[in-house]
Amino acid sequence: MLLNDLLNLPQAGEQRALYEAMDNDQRKRGRVETLIALVKGLSARAPLLLRLEDLHWAAPALLDYLTGLVIAAADHPVLLLLTSRLQADPLGPNWRAGIGAAPFQTMDLGPLSSDEARDLVFDFEGVDGARAAACIARSGGNPLFLEQLLRSPDAGDGQAIPGSVQSVVQSRIDGLSGADRTALQAASVLGQRFALDALRFIAGDAAYEPDNLLRYDLVRRSEGGYQFSHALFRDAVHSSFLKGRRQELHLRAADWYQDRDVVLYAQHLGEAESDRAPLAYQRAARAEAAAYRVESALALVERGLALLSAGADRYDLLAHRADLLRELGRPADGLEAWEEALALAETDRQRCLAWIGIAAADRLMGRGDRGLNVLDQAEAVARAEGMEKELAEIFCNRGAAAFISGKFEQCLEFHHQALSHARAAGSYEWEAAALGGVADAEYGRGRMRNALDNFESSFALCRAHDLLHIEVRNSFMPGVTGRYIEAQDAAIAKLQSAAELSDRIHNVRVAMMARMIMGEIYIDMADFNAAEVPLREALAIARSLGNRRIELYVLYEQARNAHGRGQHGEASEILAKAIAIGRDTGIHFHGPRLFALQARFADDAAACHEALAEGEALVRDGANAHNVLWFYRDAIDACLKIGDADEARRHADALITFTAEEALPWADFFAARGQALADCLEGRGDDEMLARVYAQGRDLGLLIGLPDIETAQAKLQ
Repeated sequence: MLLNDLLNLPQAGEQRALYEAMDNDQRKRGRVETLIALVKGLSARAPLLLRLEDLHWAAPALLDYLTGLVIAAADHPVLLLLTSRLQADPLGPNWRAGIGAAPFQTMDLGPLSSDEARDLVFDFEGVDGARAAACIARSGGNPLFLEQLLRSPDAGDGQAIPGSVQSVVQSRIDGLSGADRTALQAASVLGQRFALDALRFIAGDAAYEPDNLLRYDLVRRSEGGYQFSHALFRDAVHSSFLKGRRQELHLRAADWYQDRDVVLYAQHLGEAESDRAPLAYQRAARAEAAAYRVESALALVERGLALLSAGADRYDLLAHRADLLRELGRPADGLEAWEEALALAETDRQRCLAWIGIAAADRLMGRGDRGLNVLDQAEAVARAEGMEKELAEIFCNRGAAAFISGKFEQCLEFHHQALSHARAAGSYEWEAAALGGVADAEYGRGRMRNALDNFESSFALCRAHDLLHIEVRNSFMPGVTGRYIEAQDAAIAKLQSAAELSDRIHNVRVAMMARMIMGEIYIDMADFNAAEVPLREALAIARSLGNRRIELYVLYEQARNAHGRGQHGEASEILAKAIAIGRDTGIHFHGPRLFALQARFADDAAACHEALAEGEALVRDGANAHNVLWFYRDAIDACLKIGDADEARRHADALITFTAEEALPWADFFAARGQALADCLEGRGDDEMLARVYAQGRDLGLLIGLPDIETAQAKLQ
C-alpha cells in the first residue's frame, strides 16, 4: 500500500480500504518507513550513494524522508550527497536536531580559484587566451556563469561580456529564430521539465523540433522528454516576455492539461489569472485528497482562496479547507476556517454545516460547551431542512461529549437518535459510527454484552460497505468487553487481531490500546512474562504521542505486573508515578482503580482505608464501568489483606449490585471469591464453595485470583 503511494499507483481492493483506514500522519510515517526499508534492503546487497540536489526547492514533506534516510545511513552502508543554495537552505538547526547523533558534514562551496577556473576553460575548444582571461575575471569564480560565458558567442574578445547568467541566456534567446523563441517561451510555461507533444501544442507548431535549443545548450534531453539545462535558464526565459503573453501561453497549457492532469490544469489557470481558476483549484484539491495527498490538497485550496474574496465559492473552499485541516490534526486552524465560512454563509444549510464543523473542532480541542450550544442551532436548521445525515452527525457529536462527561445514559440516548437519523438518511458511515457510539455508552454503563453486540453490528456494517476506517478505531473493543464475559484467552486472540490490523495500517492509537489491554489480561492470567512486552510497547507509544492519561494507565498495569512478580517495592514506586500523573491530568479518568490498587499495596489498615475512601468517593461521583468494576475487585482484596471481612463483603455485594442488570462472569467470580475468602477469615470457610469458585476462575482464565483460594483450601485440610 505504502509503496503504491510512493510510486503514485492506485490502491486496489482490500488495499484501498486499509489505506483509507489510516489517518494522514499514519500514511506519512508509513511512507517514510517504507522508503527507509527499501534503502536498508538495497544497501545490504551493495553500498549505496544517494544524491539529492537543490534541496532549497524541497517541499517540507521531503525533509521527513531525508531525516529518516540520514538516521538510517548512520547504521548502514549508505552515503547521502545533498546540495542546496545557502539562501533558503532547509537544513537548519531544527532539522539538524532531528537527526540526533547521525554523522553529517557540511561543505560550503566557495568560488573557483584561478587555477580551477583555468582547468575548466581547458574543456572548451577554440577559446583564446584573452577571451578566457576576460571570462574568468567576469565570472568571479562562479562555475555556472563561467561555463555560460564560454559558451556565449557574445563574449567576443572580452570587451562586451554580459554581466549575469540571465544576460548570457537573454543574448542566446535574441539569437534564436522566431519559432525557436516561441517554443522556448512555451517550454518555460511548462516548467523545468517538459514533453515535446505539450510543447508543440502550446507553441502552436505541430512539427517543431528543438534542435537549436539543444545546440545552444538551453535545454537537454531527459527521461521521457526534455529539461532546461539549468533552472536559472527557465526563469530567465519566463521573465523575458510580457505578462499578457505569459497568461496566453498558460491558458493554452491549461487547455492541454484539462483532461490529463487536474492539478496542472488548475495551476496554469491560476498563473493565467483566469476566473475559472478557483473552482479548478477546488476540483484539484478534491482529487489530491482522494489520493491521500492531504498537504497538497490544502495548498491547492489555499491558492483558490487567494483568488476569491467572497461568494458561495469562497464558502465552499473554506469548508473544504476546514475539513483538510481537521484531517491534518489542526483543529484550531479548522475552527478558524469554519468561523470564516459561517460569516460568509448565505443559506441556512451552509450555516448548519458550519455549526457542525465548529462543534466538531471544539470537541477535538476539549472545548465542548460552546460546541454543544451551536449544535442546538444546527439541529433546528437540520430538522427544518430534512437534513437526516447532518442530524446523525449532530447526535453523534452530542453522544461523544456526554461520554467524556460520564453521562452514559444520555450518551446512549443521543447515539440511538443518531442511529435513527443515519438509517433515515441511508448513510452507512454514520450508522456504523452511531452503533459504535451505542456500544461505547453500553460499555460505560457496564453492559458488556450489549456493548459487544453493538460493536459486532457496527463491524458487520463496516465490512459490508468498506468502512474499515470506522472499524479499526474500535477494533480492540471486542477484546476489552469480551474478557468480562468469556475466557481470557479468547479476549487475547481478539486483541492480537486488532494489534495486527493496527500495525498493518500504522494506527498507533489502536496499537497502543490493544497492547495495553493485552498486558492487563496476561497479568490476570498470571503470565507476568507475557505481559511485559506489550506493556512496554504501549508505554513507548503513549509517551511518543504525549498521551499522559494512557501513560498512567500503562504504569498502573506495570505496577500490577511487578506486584504479581513479588516485586512489591518496585510496584509501589511505579504506582506512585501513575497517581502523580493522574492528579496532574485529572484524577477522575482512572482514579478509582489507582486508589484501589494503592489500598492493596498499603502497609497498614489506616492507609488502606484512606485510599479506599478517596477511590469510593470518585465512584459515587459517577465513573466509567471499568473504573467501578476494578475498584470493587481490588477493594475486596485490600480489605481481605487487612483482615476486614465485613468491608470485603460490602465491596463484593456492591460489585454484584453494579452488574445486576447484566451479570458478568468476571464480576461474579471476583465477588464470589471475596465472599468465600471473607468467610475463611472468620473461620467459616466452606471447602465446597471454594472449589466451585476455583473452578470458575480456572475456566475463565483468571489465574491471578487462584493462589489465595489454594491457600484457604490448604488451611481447611
